[in-house]
Amino acid sequence: MVMPVVDKATHIGVTRSQNNSAQSTVEENLKKTRRAIYSLMGTGLHGENGLDPETSIALLRTYILPILTYGLEIVIPKGKILTIYNSNKKLLKQILSLNINVADPAVYLISGLLPIEAEIHLKILTMFGNITRANKKSSEWRLAERQLQIKSMDSNSWFIDMKKICIKYDLEKPIITTL
Repeated sequence: MVMPVVDKATHIGVTRSQNNSAQSTVEENLKKTRRAIYSLMGTGLHGENGLDPETSIALLRTYILPILTYGLEIVIPKGKILTIYNSNKKLLKQILSLNINVADPAVYLISGLLPIEAEIHLKILTMFGNITRANKKSSEWRLAERQLQIKSMDSNSWFIDMKKICIKYDLEKPIITTL
């Protein structure tokens, strides 16, 4: 039997395609996030006359952010982050009962949350940490070692994107060495 050729495939909720893998994953995450927010509105997660801001932020951190950022440490959204950023910022302002024209840094200071880009970067760095702590004979570890040694900075490799994140936050360059 011949395997059919498909344009896109979904595995564990992450959509992969020849083009726009990140965009389709972002769109699906936004749909799921909206549904989760609507389901939590009955508990008082809606801003004015709802739960207190501290509890609302805890609900947001526990239930909404994992759905919003799911899979984005694998399929890194380069230019597509703006839609996630805007929807998250709008939600935060609504939950905190802030005016729409409040400065973005103030929203993050008041809420104690990181911007969505930093949340995704944190997930990417955590995933790389898991790879580097794995058995040195594992395929993930060997792939990371090879990619970091061979690929140039203009490559589309996930490991190079992670390396750029390390540079952005002034972290040590990720180097995997065999013992």
